[in-house]
Amino acid sequence: MSTREAIQRIKAATVAIAKWKGEPSQTVRHPFSIIGSGFCIDPCGIVVTCRHVVDEFMGKPVLEQVKDATGQKHPDGFGEALPHVEQEDVYAVFYRQKSDVEVGVTLGHAASILARTDYDVALLKVHNSDNREFPTVEIAEPEEVNEGDEAGTCGFPLGERLHDELGTFTSSFTKGIVSSIIPGAGVPRRLIRGFQLDLGAMGGNSGGPVFLWDSGRVFGTLESSLAHLTKAGAIHHALKPETLEALRRAPIGTYPTLRNI
Repeated sequence: MSTREAIQRIKAATVAIAKWKGEPSQTVRHPFSIIGSGFCIDPCGIVVTCRHVVDEFMGKPVLEQVKDATGQKHPDGFGEALPHVEQEDVYAVFYRQKSDVEVGVTLGHAASILARTDYDVALLKVHNSDNREFPTVEIAEPEEVNEGDEAGTCGFPLGERLHDELGTFTSSFTKGIVSSIIPGAGVPRRLIRGFQLDLGAMGGNSGGPVFLWDSGRVFGTLESSLAHLTKAGAIHHALKPETLEALRRAPIGTYPTLRNI
């Protein structure tokens, strides 16, 4: 796969994590409000984002909910059941170029939400009425990442404001390098917590894919930024085969289920 093809694949699989506001009108220019970014890793609709992005949809942040947990397993045996809290519907918005002048949008409603407490990462199982397969990214092993490697991210900086101010409707890219591996280069994969990047990002980029520029393989989620430096969380801790298989089997319910993994 060429770099150009890899970039196109990442763009197709990068989503806006959004709240639905309703049909556009004179007072509401966009039908949804973009809170952050994410990316699809499985054609059935498994999307990775940051836990702090999911928090924006909750009446109480996930870490606070965990304090109230009973310690009991969810009825299906996977993950820890958390007390019910008020939450807004979470949507993953997929964009696709339909023609030279038309961009299509597919809304994937989150049917199941898994979150980790020790890493800033969450997994969403989304579905849509078209029953189509979702575009996906390729995942890199953390051992593939070295300090000094060229890296990029894709997402929705400034949310829907990007369209209002710059005319950009779909996701956008920024490029930089891997500044350091957290906590240090050469540590075993189980100890790798994240990556420091010399790469531009801002509000709305959170949860977007961070990838090796030459191969397009994703190794992290964009978590935070400080001046021109950003942090990407290591995603391999959340992508255990048993976790992904449980999400693939997760039933489609009326309301999303939040679980701690």
